[in-house]
Amino acid sequence: MEHGAFDIRLGTTPDRDALRWQFVRSNGFGAFGDPTTTTSYTFCAFESPSPGATNVLLEASAPAASTCGANPCWSVGSNTIRYHDPAGASDGIRTVRGRGAAGATRRWSVSGRGAALPLPSVLPAGDTISAALVAHDGAAFQNCWGGTFTSPSVNSTTRYRARQ
Repeated sequence: MEHGAFDIRLGTTPDRDALRWQFVRSNGFGAFGDPTTTTSYTFCAFESPSPGATNVLLEASAPAASTCGANPCWSVGSNTIRYHDPAGASDGIRTVRGRGAAGATRRWSVSGRGAALPLPSVLPAGDTISAALVAHDGAAFQNCWGGTFTSPSVNSTTRYRARQ
């Protein structure tokens, strides 16, 4: 079983743009990798205006081994990872959090805000948006967690909000 929430907002100015995504998968598929050394995470969202067609809305990365000021952005504990960049220097991403043991329920969240978020100037009018967090070591794919949102509670040219 999986469920999630997705909220993307275009602010009145780009510095007020915002993103929040949460995702839970009960089978715990996939390992976290090691973001303190080699595993980067990329969050992406895209719309499907018609069967077989997709338009990328957002692609933002939290790079492996990155530093935020004088400190590492990434921290890793037993069954948890965390990226924390208060400035959102990398594509506007402020936090990435993952927790859960291998084979157990995995919980993910991503948040970002500000002018560095690579958002379009207008959100699409379609009801279906897919969002995913992809773990990769360089060009080598490692894991992907995500889902499709089809029944938004808010859907306008400046905001899309949905649960699955």
